[in-house]
Amino acid sequence: MADAIALLSLAALAYTYLGYALLLRVLARSGAGSARAEDLPDAATVILAAHNEAACTEQTLSALQRTQGCRLSVIVASDASTDGTDAIVRSFQESGVRLVRLQARGGKLAALQRAAADVTDEVIVCIDASSIVRADAIPRLLQHFEQSDVGSVTGARRVLRSDGAVASGDGLYWRYESMLRSLESRTGSSHTGVEGGLFAIRRSLLRLDFAADLADDLAIGFGVTEQGYRNLYDVGAAFDEPATSSVLIESARRVRVVVKGMRTVLAYRRLLNPLRQPGFCFQILSHKIAKWAAPFALLALFAATAVADHPMLQVLFWAQVGFYSLAAAGALWPARRTPRVLAVPLFFSAMHWSMFLAWFAIWRRYSSWSPPSREFGPSC
Repeated sequence: MADAIALLSLAALAYTYLGYALLLRVLARSGAGSARAEDLPDAATVILAAHNEAACTEQTLSALQRTQGCRLSVIVASDASTDGTDAIVRSFQESGVRLVRLQARGGKLAALQRAAADVTDEVIVCIDASSIVRADAIPRLLQHFEQSDVGSVTGARRVLRSDGAVASGDGLYWRYESMLRSLESRTGSSHTGVEGGLFAIRRSLLRLDFAADLADDLAIGFGVTEQGYRNLYDVGAAFDEPATSSVLIESARRVRVVVKGMRTVLAYRRLLNPLRQPGFCFQILSHKIAKWAAPFALLALFAATAVADHPMLQVLFWAQVGFYSLAAAGALWPARRTPRVLAVPLFFSAMHWSMFLAWFAIWRRYSSWSPPSREFGPSC
C-alpha cells in the first residue's frame, strides 16, 4: 500500500513539474495565427496602483521615461499613500505623469478602477509600482495587437539578483514559470492570467468589476478569455523586480497570493467547462490547481517512502531527508549571503508550505495590500 501511494504521489508531482511542460511542447505551435491584421497602436496609457511605494516609485517612473518606440501617458493612482509617494509622482508631472489620489484606503482594485476611468488610449499597460520596465518592453507588447483576436499580452518578470535566499529561489522559479507561460502562449493562448507586474490590454476588454478579494491578474486574464480573446506571453518584453527581503515575508505574501488565486478560480468556475473551454480547463487544472495540490503529494510521498519496502523508494526517502535538511540549514543560515545549495531547497520548501497553509485560509478575504520589504539593488 505504501509503495502504491508513493508511486501515485511521485506520478502526480512528475506531471505537475515535468509532464505538463512536455505536453505543452507537443501542443505548442509557432506562427502569428490567422487573425485579421490591424494597424499597430503607437500610443498607450500606463496605469499603476501604489500604496506607500516611495522606496521604488522614482526608479519605476524613471524607467518608463526611457521607453522607446511609442508614446506613453502615465497615471499613478495613490491609494492614500502616507510615505512621500505622492510627492515623488508630482516631481514627474512635467514628463507627462499624472497623479490621482484616493483619499481613503480602497485597495489595489479601487486604485486601478480610478486610474482606468481616465484612460482614452485604446491600449492600457498595467504595471506594479516596483516594476522596472525595460526600454523595449512596452513596444514589444503593443506589436502583438496587430492580431485582431489578441486581447492582452503579458510581459516577463525578471528577479533582480542578490545574495538573499529569496532572490536565488524566486529567480529559478520564475524562469520555470516563464517557460510554461511561453509554451501556453504558443498553444494559442495563455489562460493562466496576466502578469500584474507588466501587461497590456485593449481598453474595451479591461474588466475591473470583480470582487476586491480576488487575484486581479487572474480575474483580468479570465475576463479576456471569457470575451473570446487570446492572452499572449512575450518572453522578450521584460521587467525587473527586486525580491522580497526574507523567506518569511515571501511565505506570508505567497499565502495571500494563493488564497486569492483559489478564490478567483472558484468565482470563475463557469469557465471550467471542458466542452466549451478545453484549453482553459487544461491549463488551469495543470498549471494552477495541480500546483496548489502539490504540497499534499509531497507529504504523501514523504510518509509513504518512510515505510516503503522497495529499495529505490527507501533511497528516495533519504534523498528527501537530505533535501529538507538543506532547506532547514538555509533557514538557520546566519549570514545574508545564503549559498545557492541551501537557498533553492529553502525557497522550494517555503513555497510549498505556503501553498499548504493557503488551503486552510481560503475563507480569508484579502482586499488590500501593503508593499513587502524588498532587496533593493543598484537598479532599484
